[in-house]
Amino acid sequence: YKRQYQRRVHGMQKEFLTIFQNLTVLIAEDNRDQREKLEEIISLFTDKILIAEDGRKAFELFKSDKPNLVITDIKMPFLDGLQLSSKIRESDTKIPIIVLTAHTDVPLLLKSVSLHLINYIVKPVTYESLVGSLKESVEKIVSGSLLEVELQDNYVFNQIENCIYKDNEKIILGKKELNFLVLLLKYKNQVVSKDLIEEIVWGDSVMTAAALKNFIFKKKKKKKKNT
Repeated sequence: YKRQYQRRVHGMQKEFLTIFQNLTVLIAEDNRDQREKLEEIISLFTDKILIAEDGRKAFELFKSDKPNLVITDIKMPFLDGLQLSSKIRESDTKIPIIVLTAHTDVPLLLKSVSLHLINYIVKPVTYESLVGSLKESVEKIVSGSLLEVELQDNYVFNQIENCIYKDNEKIILGKKELNFLVLLLKYKNQVVSKDLIEEIVWGDSVMTAAALKNFIFKKKKKKKKNT
């Protein structure tokens, strides 16, 4: 099916493809065949995919990796899809959530109204039904500015362009600057270890204490220059 799916992707709007390739998608599905089909379709648009075989693992991934979109089955071990969605909504009222189910269940549909889901897809999931919901998700993300993060002093980080804006002025980030900012945003209000900074920001290079200190000093100096 993948070749067939790829042909359809070529005719899609460039804006949708550009945005979606920057998204991280969490798939929560306990059925392996369904999970693999979902992953196969989603991988046409982004390689940032998180996989969970039950609701509890999905919620752990949601908290640790902060995805931009959640696709969850209704019936799963530990936490079902609606319980998972409810827990997510306690901390994030805007993230798009797509729920999958084996059959149309009116009571479940009514129960899900308060969770503000993007869509409710009846299995078997088809390319058309899933992509239609993905497009709706992107529309919500764009209209709600969910890919823009407000920083201090009116700085805004645009996750599509991977740059910062200050009073409509675009500030280009270097590779290390970008990786450092993304790391800090991921672990917001948490202590980030020196080892993790070295792994994510410096990669294969060796990070000395002096190099880290100099890097942070330059960031402060650059911020003052743009203030």
